Amino acid sequence: MKRNRLIKLLKMFSRGGSLAELWDRAGYSSRHEAVEEVKELIESLGGEKAKAEQVVVKGKNLSDLVMINVDGASRGNPGPAAAAAVAFSPDGEELLSRSVYLGKVTNNEAEYRAVLEGLKLALELAAKRVLIRMDSELVYRQIIGEYRVKSPHLFGYCEEVKELEKRFDECRFERVPRAMNAAPDKIANEVLDRQAAGGND
Repeated sequence: MKRNRLIKLLKMFSRGGSLAELWDRAGYSSRHEAVEEVKELIESLGGEKAKAEQVVVKGKNLSDLVMINVDGASRGNPGPAAAAAVAFSPDGEELLSRSVYLGKVTNNEAEYRAVLEGLKLALELAAKRVLIRMDSELVYRQIIGEYRVKSPHLFGYCEEVKELEKRFDECRFERVPRAMNAAPDKIANEVLDRQAAGGND
């Protein structure tokens, strides 16, 4: 049974698709279970340990380190808002992205929600180590403990971030200039544009 579902998974990979889409159809109970069996196969074929720690997502190699840029966009404070996260491999290849419409929230709430979406995306990719990159100074400094979280609703978001951190071997945060965070900003604003035009997300 174990061998059959692995063969099924590999056949589906050969026809295109990502682990995010295929593991359930192949009969696995979780993405992690599928990743572990792919690793076992690579090791059994004599692959080096570094290679055994890679899976294929959208045709690209994904190591145990994932770098994720996140951004929240709010048109008004509070106002219609969206959050987006874009995952990259260590060599800069884009892997996956996700976005969510948040309704009417503040800009800082949108930034926190973007961080949470980024961490959830890293879990979906079965990353062991994750680097979350953002351009919000306030949210960054609150998460790393340099600023105290005074707002009660932001405190809840910060605590949720800390809980998700525990699910990785290593979780780091980095503040980057806005110009270096264009990918999630673009996606978040596209979500707001569609909402303004009467679309659904």
